[in-house]
Amino acid sequence: MDTTIRRLVVAEATALASFAEFCFREAFATHFEAGSMGALCTAAFARPVMEKLLLDGVWLAGDWLGYIALGAVPCPIPELAGPSMELARLYVPRSSQGMGIADQLMGQFLIEVAERQGRSIWLQAYEGSPRALAFYRRWRCLDFGPYVVTWQGLALPHRLLGRNLAC
Repeated sequence: MDTTIRRLVVAEATALASFAEFCFREAFATHFEAGSMGALCTAAFARPVMEKLLLDGVWLAGDWLGYIALGAVPCPIPELAGPSMELARLYVPRSSQGMGIADQLMGQFLIEVAERQGRSIWLQAYEGSPRALAFYRRWRCLDFGPYVVTWQGLALPHRLLGRNLAC
């Protein structure tokens, strides 16, 4: 399936927040109690957070079939060549999974990284998401070990992943 990928603009912050929260809740509903999930979503999908993400770069697949975001956090993996670009978010709702959407978004992300003259990519993937970890391994991301993300008083076990790109 070939889907149109387009970059979102800041004016779409509210729509992105709704979609992003839907994707996050769908992916992690069983991982958090309702109160923790609510607090996490209130903070993670607030308009200022979405606007910052949009300024860094967010790409949408089709009519809200999935999205990928470039982040601005410095790379914590010294083994990767700089400059390194953060893959801040990649979500595809269950209804769109298995259609190649994530691969198309990842391809667009790598094009953008190349245009920004990035030499490597890095990300944090939730340790409890075997499907996501397998996807990143397929895209040749190496596992650089455990990484704990602390958010709203929760300690979330992640894996630190990354790869150097061909120059």
